[in-house]
Amino acid sequence: MHTLFSKTAVLAALLVLVGAGCGAKQAGTPESPSAANPLAGIACPYDDKDLCRFMMNWKEAPSYASTMTTQAPGEALMTTEMKSADGGKRTSMLSRQGGKEVAHMIQIDGTTFMRDYESGVWWKFPPQEAVAPEAGVPEIDIAYDEDGDIVEDTTVYEKQGKEACGDRTCLKYKVTDPSYPEVSYWWFDDRDYMMRKMRTESPDGGWFEMTVTPGSVTVEAPTGTIQEIGADAYDPFGQMTPEEKRKFEAIQAEIEQYAKDYDIPLE
Repeated sequence: MHTLFSKTAVLAALLVLVGAGCGAKQAGTPESPSAANPLAGIACPYDDKDLCRFMMNWKEAPSYASTMTTQAPGEALMTTEMKSADGGKRTSMLSRQGGKEVAHMIQIDGTTFMRDYESGVWWKFPPQEAVAPEAGVPEIDIAYDEDGDIVEDTTVYEKQGKEACGDRTCLKYKVTDPSYPEVSYWWFDDRDYMMRKMRTESPDGGWFEMTVTPGSVTVEAPTGTIQEIGADAYDPFGQMTPEEKRKFEAIQAEIEQYAKDYDIPLE
């Protein structure tokens, strides 16, 4: 289903996760756009003060919970619950399809735990080599004409009034793009200008919906049987029989010896 990958749908999902002040500790007058904001320093191109305030003031979301629901034609409903705490240092993602849990991943300070439903264990992956994090804002393709001026955005943002959204009142927008057949709807609150919900509908009847609740959440390490991956380089998941492992080690030794004899790098 093309719904999830249209420009308006992707932009909306990213805006949900990074927010327009989403997860900010204080509400009120928005701060100046961050230097990491790709639109910082650019005059707002929209003739709508509410849309400008929302679009031009992205900030990182240090803590939030969100639920994504996808209905593809002919397929069971897919739901994914996400949590992010401590500025993204602790995250979890739990997916269900047709009501059945199909994937569960937890990350704590770089260490990843993935649930293996067949064996009934949690696989623990060691932390990856530290890499400087990139700014948590969407990458936006800004097109320029031959004179260096920004090409006008053809996306249409239609304000459709206000609706209740949880304990807030939200501004609702209908978002369309002539390049795509899908129709998206955005809801962001009129106090902190945070994205609270988005929905994209496809002509084939499929749809994608995402809600977000900014604020403090808790992500804990999994309980149950935890097995560390990588302890055995030949069989990190511990699935080989002793005979299979012996044969594999013998083949690997032959390969390494051949590479050594003929000065062939293995990496």
